[in-house]
Formats: sequence, structure tokens, C-alpha cells
Amino acid sequence: MADFLVSEHNLPSHEDEPSRDGTDVTGLDTIKISAGGGRPVNFYVNLSIRILANRPTLTLTGIGKAVPMVVSISELLHKQGFTEVDRIFTDQIEVAPDPLAPLDGKKHKARLQVTLRRAPSFDVEATKRRAQNEETRSVREAIEKGRLAFQEKMRLSARK
Repeated sequence: MADFLVSEHNLPSHEDEPSRDGTDVTGLDTIKISAGGGRPVNFYVNLSIRILANRPTLTLTGIGKAVPMVVSISELLHKQGFTEVDRIFTDQIEVAPDPLAPLDGKKHKARLQVTLRRAPSFDVEATKRRAQNEETRSVREAIEKGRLAFQEKMRLSARK
């Protein structure tokens, strides 16, 4: 089982572009969700869709404060028609205490693993999402062109 821990050094780029850092999501089947990583839920949703485009199943894993994020991501993917829930596994794990913390002994944290499988409607929904992304990209490019034209116009009028 290939694991994928999202960090600043191995982020995949947009789904239609080759990865900037060479990360290949085709072999991945697990995403370890981090609550403290500063990544929004939408990042994980998009990453999940990219992985599911190449694999029939995907496992989302979260520990402690990341558990609600795993639930949110799973629900969004299911409600948007991308996945079906295949398996839910919960347990409690022992983690080493923070060396700077005053607590003695080990801490226990909840862990949630949700295995999702590609829904029959996945291809249709992925095509819709790509079209929406392309439309959004076109609108952003048009806004940027307008902004640059306005700045140029203001620069020229300031010279007069």
C-alpha cells in the first residue's frame, strides 16, 4: 500500500498539468490528512479526485483533530457523486508524547480510516468538474487581462 503524506515538498499540481515537482499520484492509495497542515478541505477533495481517476479505491486517514476533516472530505466526495463508502475503520492509537509537554507516559488519540471506491458516476462528475475548472480559469484570465489593461491605462494617464 502506497502512502501519501501531504507536505510542502511533495504537493501535486493541478489535475490537467504535469506535477511541478515530479510527484506521481497514480500509485497512491492512501492520503494521510493533517489537521495542522493548513490545507483546506477542498485541497484534499481535489487530490482525492485525481487519485481516484487512476485507482478504484482510496483510503483517507486522520488522527486526532484531523478526524472531522476526514469525515468532511468523505461526505463531500460522496455527495458530489464521486465516491461510495466502502469501509469505515476506527481505533485508538498510542502516540509518543511531545518531549516539551509536561505529561508523563503515552497519549492516546482516535484514528479514522475511510476507504472510498469510485462511484459509477465518477467519470461523468469528473468531466463536469474539469469543465467548471476550465470555465473558472478562463474567467480568471479575462479578469487578469482587464486588470492589466486598466493598470496600463492608469499609468499612461498619469504621465499626461
